[in-house]
Amino acid sequence: MANVAKTIGTAVGRDYSTISAWESDLSDTSIYASQDTAEGDCYDDSEFSENVSINGVFDLLKITLTADPSTRHDGTIGSGATIKPSAPTSYAINVNESNTVISWLDINGNDNGANGVKFNTGLSDVYLQNCLVHNFGSTSDVSTDVYVIRNLSAANFTNNFIFNNTSGSSADLFVHHSSNSVASYVYNNTYYYNNVGDNSSNSGYIFYDTLNNEGSVAKNIIILRYDNNYWNLKNASAVLDYWGAVGAITGVSNVTTDTYGNAFVGTSTSDPDLHLKTGSNFIGTAVDLGTSPIDVEIDINGNNRDSAGVTWDLGAHEFELPIAATGKKIKPNTRFHLFHGTEGFEAFSTHFNF
Repeated sequence: MANVAKTIGTAVGRDYSTISAWESDLSDTSIYASQDTAEGDCYDDSEFSENVSINGVFDLLKITLTADPSTRHDGTIGSGATIKPSAPTSYAINVNESNTVISWLDINGNDNGANGVKFNTGLSDVYLQNCLVHNFGSTSDVSTDVYVIRNLSAANFTNNFIFNNTSGSSADLFVHHSSNSVASYVYNNTYYYNNVGDNSSNSGYIFYDTLNNEGSVAKNIIILRYDNNYWNLKNASAVLDYWGAVGAITGVSNVTTDTYGNAFVGTSTSDPDLHLKTGSNFIGTAVDLGTSPIDVEIDINGNNRDSAGVTWDLGAHEFELPIAATGKKIKPNTRFHLFHGTEGFEAFSTHFNF
């Protein structure tokens, strides 16, 4: 069993110019042996203007679609490898294979009415991690419901910024839309400005059926500047704990309140910076989740909360960043990367900006 990593981008020397071409080779036995792990490393040579489907019969242990460490986003739009479909054809990313990880990508809906990320039925060990998921839906498409994340299998969603998604005046917005027959595991995500086009006659849901399974968990999340429902249904046995919001939420334990202006570095609706800023009430008010599910301890900047020994913050960004030898704290716009997976420590790089 080997990890077979391939580069994806339009620059000279890349293995593939499109994600679709990489995916189509995943069943090629001249490239992959039985139970290999396949890794597609995307570069920001140019935007990937395609709809991505991971859909085949693969004899692989694990599939990872990610950004190369050198071109990971910094938590803001356009700062790293980007998937931005040019046409609203189904989902931007459609996963039909178990043991699949989508990570470190800027997934941009391009305001053209497209849907976001879908995990189909019957899958296990699937993850959406450390991504930006934004600009799905369109106010000009007045009647088509919008699914930002659609989960039909037990899936893990950790350390993502999910923002600026909308539906038209005669449509509903589903940020997380799940089957109530499967559990969803939602940890340390930040949700900001997810709105329906006409909030007097239509509904916007952060969670639709996502929390209506007794095994579902939603912890350490921030939800601000949205309309108009946290959820449609929730199971009494689902674990909803340690949330950040503008006010108390019935059915959720340990809610910390704050305003978006006090919480975030940048509060633009079209191009926000959702890193926590000095004075945010969300700093130090989360629960330590350890290292389960896989990589939950790695924040949106690549910081390892667990090894740094800090008190966890709500949302995807850990404000209390590692301390440099000078004793200075790394600024919120700085990236500190610790990359690892199930096979252990793989690579380490730091970028300091004082």
